[in-house]
Amino acid sequence: MVRVYVAGPYRADTPESIAANVHRAAAEGAELLALGYLPFVPHSMFHKWSAAPGMSEERILWACCAWLGQCTVMLLLPGWQQSKGTLQELRCARALGMPVFVTRADLLAALPAEGTGTGENGWERGNGGTREPGRMAGNAGTMGTTEEGS
Repeated sequence: MVRVYVAGPYRADTPESIAANVHRAAAEGAELLALGYLPFVPHSMFHKWSAAPGMSEERILWACCAWLGQCTVMLLLPGWQQSKGTLQELRCARALGMPVFVTRADLLAALPAEGTGTGENGWERGNGGTREPGRMAGNAGTMGTTEEGS
């Protein structure tokens, strides 16, 4: 199963802009799931937690990078170059040797989805709904153009 970490801008000047960033990331995750990928969208999870007492940007980024290690690839959303958080996540992905894609089309071309959630290529009821993630052979390096500031 290709586990896709969806990375892109979260912070913004207004609550409406933050909500728009969360919505855009969640919509991308939904598209990926519909295509047979297993997305992880930190925007959706951490959005409600960011205002919790004792919560900091550093703690959230720490958690994001920990979750990133459970994923197979990273997909960058538009505007990633201007996002300090996304740039930190990208540094984590590079440290892990994780492939990084700048468009969904690049991801689709390089790594077709392995499953649809049922049957032979996805989970089956008999194994508790889980499946051992398949690691790609030769996943060294980064795919696509991800130079910071480009």
